[in-house]
Amino acid sequence: MSVEVISALERLQVSMSKSSFVFTSEHVDGRRVVNNVNRDFVKIVKRAGLVDEKNNPQFTMHDMRRTFVTNLLASGTDPKVVQTLAGHKSIMITMRDYASIRAEAMAPAIEQLSKHVSQTG
Repeated sequence: MSVEVISALERLQVSMSKSSFVFTSEHVDGRRVVNNVNRDFVKIVKRAGLVDEKNNPQFTMHDMRRTFVTNLLASGTDPKVVQTLAGHKSIMITMRDYASIRAEAMAPAIEQLSKHVSQTG
């Protein structure tokens, strides 16, 4: 995590409770409420208007993870570093699930091939 993220999480943890955890669960009517982070994320997405016609969120917290890992790979970050940051046991998981090929990355390759063909043909 970046220094900024660590600092923000530490401030959040201090302001929320004396727990050693940043994300905690609440007890409501004797029941333990779980997955507060996801529930709160959905509220934020809805409040921001990022919903479909049925008021369902257009993306999830995992979409943010996927974007983070994919962008790291697209930026040229060493795949082993990305694997470590993502917490994957295997580099194959990182590459199989996150190393998608973007259209904008393919355009220069197609243009280069077109130049090559016109020069040789």
